[in-house]
Amino acid sequence: MKAFPKTNNPLTHPYQDGMDLRDYFAAKAMQGLIIAEIESCKHFKQDKAWTWFDIDMNEDNLTDLAKRTYDLADAMMEARSK
Repeated sequence: MKAFPKTNNPLTHPYQDGMDLRDYFAAKAMQGLIIAEIESCKHFKQDKAWTWFDIDMNEDNLTDLAKRTYDLADAMMEARSK
């Protein structure tokens, strides 16, 4: 299922098939998780809000973040079908 289906006008969007709804949900979930981490850093009065990114954003953590966002997206897709 597409979040933004292809338009019928090839002149305005000639090569776009639309974004998958699952990808759209995952992108929204990622935004929320990142903001939550930044706010957590602020709450615990760390020197700067970006500490989480500066220290913990190695490849394993980024992969984990991406997996968590798709887990949330899958849950949204499942809830949507009920």
